[in-house]
Amino acid sequence: MPNIRMLHICYFVSAVIIYHKYVFCEYINTERQKKCMSKEKEPSPLGRELETYQTEGIPLWLNGKPSTPEEIVHACMIEEEGTYMRDYVQNERGKVERLEFDLIKLKKEET
Repeated sequence: MPNIRMLHICYFVSAVIIYHKYVFCEYINTERQKKCMSKEKEPSPLGRELETYQTEGIPLWLNGKPSTPEEIVHACMIEEEGTYMRDYVQNERGKVERLEFDLIKLKKEET
């Protein structure tokens, strides 16, 4: 017949192990979420480049409308049926006045 004291100790140890496993998993999941969130907040190379242009006062345009670096990066990432062409609009002295991104649709080959 099992010793009751020994059963209590086993239950207690099991409870402690389960509690620590739960707390540890929550900690790990929280740290993973923080990493994922920090990666999402970190701009891509294109995003950093566009932010630089924007801080220099150069307006950014997407498909003929004023835009933000985030909108342009998002549009470039999700476009599957075409690509975005950059156009550096310059003044008469050659200084970039505006940076435009226009969607160029790709032709589908007929078979």
